[in-house]
Amino acid sequence: MFQYHGYLVELEYREYKLPESFPCIALLQGEFSFSPGSSGPLTYLHFHNCVEIGICHAGGKDLYVEDSHERFCTGDISVIPPYTIHISQNRAGQEGEDCEYLYFSPEELLKPFYPNGLPEHLLWYNRNQGCSCVFPMERFRVLYQLIISVFDELRRKRPYYHNTVRGLILAMMVELSRINGLENTVHSFERLRDMTPILPALELIGSNNASFMTTGELAGACHLSVAQFGRIFKQIMTQSPADYIRMVKLQKACELLYSTEMSILDIALESGFQSLSAFNRAFLKSYQKSPSKWHQEKCSVRKKNVRYSPYLPSVRSNL
Repeated sequence: MFQYHGYLVELEYREYKLPESFPCIALLQGEFSFSPGSSGPLTYLHFHNCVEIGICHAGGKDLYVEDSHERFCTGDISVIPPYTIHISQNRAGQEGEDCEYLYFSPEELLKPFYPNGLPEHLLWYNRNQGCSCVFPMERFRVLYQLIISVFDELRRKRPYYHNTVRGLILAMMVELSRINGLENTVHSFERLRDMTPILPALELIGSNNASFMTTGELAGACHLSVAQFGRIFKQIMTQSPADYIRMVKLQKACELLYSTEMSILDIALESGFQSLSAFNRAFLKSYQKSPSKWHQEKCSVRKKNVRYSPYLPSVRSNL
């Protein structure tokens, strides 16, 4: 139990068991039942291991996300990043809600497009702090139409709908990057076709086995000279092998900073940095703040004394 907005609340970690073949769960109108959210004092918060997308067709909620409070009304979309503490409650005077929800792992769902991990521009939920989690239809029509189309595909389940949903969610992730001011970093899909010469190196980097490998060793894994490897890698990835490895290690560090209570030193070593000072320098250069400051801003409520609750879609739930 801890204090949150003046209330003593309990914290729950809700792990969604996403299917391996299609890591996405949709809670559609008429298929799932939710217990009505209380409009009284807050009693608990929760966070989960995946992205949550909500769309409100009618009614209204009070949405608490980390240390912010927003209204979730008819025509609104909500976007909750992984491991973000939140809860929604009925607003006083509102009778229930008419909403649909989507839960998915971007890294797993979009693996057919990005077999070696998502590019940095799609990791908007790691890079951007303090952004709104509610997007009104009137201001964000492109995002609204994409999400409506995702739910329509999941409801109708026409042939090959999994492929269509993956494409729509990729477009949705790009649109969220644009909304969060990262549109200038969006990369072209065309470079995916040209990755073959450096795939062995990308696989080593993605598996976290390249932290202490030299450029020569990575080039050797691709059967290229160091000069050839460096030139081809930078042409495809738009950065040097060393810069790319540093970016991957920092993304791993952000994940650990966001979802665990590990010490900064342990996170530095787990992410592949040889020292705490090297980690602090690299982090400060990329994010313009220290790892501890980043963690403090992203996790305003520390995730301790958590109740674990694996989520089964058939169970009634208060989102």
